[in-house]
Amino acid sequence: MSDLSSLIERIEAATGGDRELDAEIWLTCTPGATRDKWSYVHKATGRECTVDETRDATDRLIIVPSYTTSIDAALTLLPEGLEFEFTNLYGGAAVGMGLNTESPCYARREDGSIPLALLAAILRARQAADTESQS
Repeated sequence: MSDLSSLIERIEAATGGDRELDAEIWLTCTPGATRDKWSYVHKATGRECTVDETRDATDRLIIVPSYTTSIDAALTLLPEGLEFEFTNLYGGAAVGMGLNTESPCYARREDGSIPLALLAAILRARQAADTESQS
């Protein structure tokens, strides 16, 4: 996975759910997917797909998850075995990832968007894991 910094910045700047951002997250985190202008070309099938759909290697229709609005969708990106915690105490959203690791990751949003805070923390954790594996 490539550098996630710019995607994390976009997530932190988001003001709510964003299907285009959902698609960018999906592209970044899904092996075999590429983007060509406003549509996607799936490497395995060579088919052009819209922002909201793609096809996997078996030509099965895949709907891009609503990562920016769904806690469940955001959690599908969580690296296996990585513990996390989140809260919306006092209306803000705070997330901690990998609290018992050498490099815990945190995210906070004043707007209370737990999905966006989760995404930022999860992608930071994935980026840290990629950096550690390259060392």
